[in-house]
Amino acid sequence: MDLRSVGLASLYGALVLLTPKASYAYLAHPGYSGLISTPNAEVIPQGKLALNFSWVDGPRTYLFSPQTNRLYVATIGILPGLESTLRQTQVIGWHDPDAPGVQHALDRMFSAKYRFPTPEHFPGLAFGIQDIASANLLSGVTGTKPGVTQYGQTTFYGVLGARHDSWNWHFGYGISQAFIQGFFGGMTYHPFERLSMLGEWDSKQANWGIRYTPINCWWLQISSIGSSTWGVSSGASLTL
Repeated sequence: MDLRSVGLASLYGALVLLTPKASYAYLAHPGYSGLISTPNAEVIPQGKLALNFSWVDGPRTYLFSPQTNRLYVATIGILPGLESTLRQTQVIGWHDPDAPGVQHALDRMFSAKYRFPTPEHFPGLAFGIQDIASANLLSGVTGTKPGVTQYGQTTFYGVLGARHDSWNWHFGYGISQAFIQGFFGGMTYHPFERLSMLGEWDSKQANWGIRYTPINCWWLQISSIGSSTWGVSSGASLTL
């Protein structure tokens, strides 16, 4: 075994020992672990794969508002404290005047979030990058022209969070040209073991939701985004 392999193994072992395990990480509809639209300080545990589907409809959808968004998400814990996300967003009813015949568009995105090791009883701290490629690669499914590409869409954020009995909280700051722009935060209340009440400020508006977990590896969520946009999500967590 060469020195490089020994060094990598030592680093991996240190991450395993120092990174706290997240036992209550769920996916927000943009793809990262979080509440409704905002990320929290949790990550998907190493060796777990979380899959999520969201239907978001109303004037404040994620891409090309007010078009209906269908979001297909796969987030995996690839290392202790590190999750990575692949998301495909289908924008229903998006039309490019220069591409007649295009019925809807697809945006594919890669993101990552890392939770830093912190002492026990200290708030968790995480940093993330949403849409690392910094582009909405919108390609028409039908028609003769592929559509458009929007650059400058990357979001950088840092977030603190913790859990106290039946309450979770998180508070952070994001930098983006299109999405989280400033301070955000949220709280989750667990009145029962399998029921969660969600509330957040996503830097622009207040969002509310209810999450129900009928079994440990599967959840359902209904969300109100702003005053007149609704989201419905269903997700599952699998052990690899």
